[in-house]
Amino acid sequence: MSGDPRAPTGGPSAPRGPSAEGDLELTWPGKYEADGSRTRPNRGVEPLPVIERFPGPAGAMGNRLVAGDNLRTLPALLAEFAGRVDLVYLDPPFGTGDAFHLQTRRGGTSGAWAGAANRADGPDAGARRGPAAYADRQPGGLGGFIAMLAPRLELIRELLSPTGSFYLHLDARTVHAAKLLCDEIFGAANFRNHLVWVYAGRELARRRYNAKHDDILFYTRGRTWTFHPERILEPLRESSRRALSRHVDEDGRPYVIRYRDGGGFAGRDEPGRTYRQLVPDGTLPRDWFMADFARKSQRTGYPTQKPEALLARLIAASSEPGDLVADLFAGSGTTPVVAAILGRRWLAGDASRAAIAAMRRRLLAMPDGGGGFEVAALADAGPPAATLDLVIRPVPAAEPHDPGRVRITGSADDLQAVVAWAIGTREGEPGGPFVAATTAIRDSWTGELATDLPTNFQAGPAAELPVGGADPVCIGRAWTASGTATDVPIAR
Repeated sequence: MSGDPRAPTGGPSAPRGPSAEGDLELTWPGKYEADGSRTRPNRGVEPLPVIERFPGPAGAMGNRLVAGDNLRTLPALLAEFAGRVDLVYLDPPFGTGDAFHLQTRRGGTSGAWAGAANRADGPDAGARRGPAAYADRQPGGLGGFIAMLAPRLELIRELLSPTGSFYLHLDARTVHAAKLLCDEIFGAANFRNHLVWVYAGRELARRRYNAKHDDILFYTRGRTWTFHPERILEPLRESSRRALSRHVDEDGRPYVIRYRDGGGFAGRDEPGRTYRQLVPDGTLPRDWFMADFARKSQRTGYPTQKPEALLARLIAASSEPGDLVADLFAGSGTTPVVAAILGRRWLAGDASRAAIAAMRRRLLAMPDGGGGFEVAALADAGPPAATLDLVIRPVPAAEPHDPGRVRITGSADDLQAVVAWAIGTREGEPGGPFVAATTAIRDSWTGELATDLPTNFQAGPAAELPVGGADPVCIGRAWTASGTATDVPIAR
């Protein structure tokens, strides 16, 4: 869309639900109450306190990671973010009936979580199983899946800004029913595209065609929205680029010469009869595209991880720098990672503790710590206590003016279970949010974990350590891949 990326396009929004008597309607278990009225989602607001803070550059903490079932967290999020989210991407469970586990890299360190999509044809098929990630077992078949999705989409629609965009990522099992559901919730007039993501992998099926694509439904909140096709142009084939680059202007830009009367290409300029046309960087985007699975350096070990290239395409096209991007089935954290890379703010969440652990670790591994973020959790969704016997000890300085360091110590097995650790303080009263000052992350590819961290105090008598008075008490904290965590004492 040229000019104003938020220019009006299309007709007025269609009413939600069937537009006329006898129109096609999707029904599912629980859609209507006994009196025939439409069932509406529960809007009771549960406490969603912040339990951790990870400041970014200059202390920034403008992003949020939310632990808990999104049907229960959405009412609290709506109280703060209704009408303020510019782009929502959802990648819910696909209704496969499978249970998914974190994966370990074959031939590598057991702590190096580096798997990718848990598919028979995925890039790490056959990798060793680790802790449980999530169970994709919604009771009730397709009807149960739609019954799970419907109330969430109703609430998520209210998160969107008037010019917001919504992408729903599914596959052939559920997308056709979900399309009817989205038409009802967002309005059929606000449907923009049925996108097809094509990916490579081993072809194993012999009695049917090999399934090598996922489906992404694209809707908007209203009839104006952000879309920048020029940011996601399809690259020209090399043969086409060579054929179209026979002429170069004084600025070094390739061009073709065309006849004004539409007669095709000309071999040379003919004043009055021809004109020059610059060769574009690419062609306008199609509703199908290719993006391979996440590169090895990006893999987290969380199953069904989506590649950064896929999310970069959607976020670049449908949002502006500084916009707020949300993903409440965030899994491995590709959406908040790409949003941070592209200069967007983000709101991410998941019900899986392993997913929260994967996202925390992945975001903290970024150079800017994901832009700075806080973790909020429902009362029953915070990390359970890890049974690890760990201690953080000050490291004696070799020279009087050497910077202070601390070292985490424990048995080999306990240290191997740690995927991230930090030193920081508790905010406010005891039991308040943990505020990290510095963190160490186990590398997802090499499996290495730094056991030393810089700190502001030196090893020495207890009086020299930041204890007592009004000063915050410095403590340590460690997290595991399965989503457990523990405070780690700092030896005096």
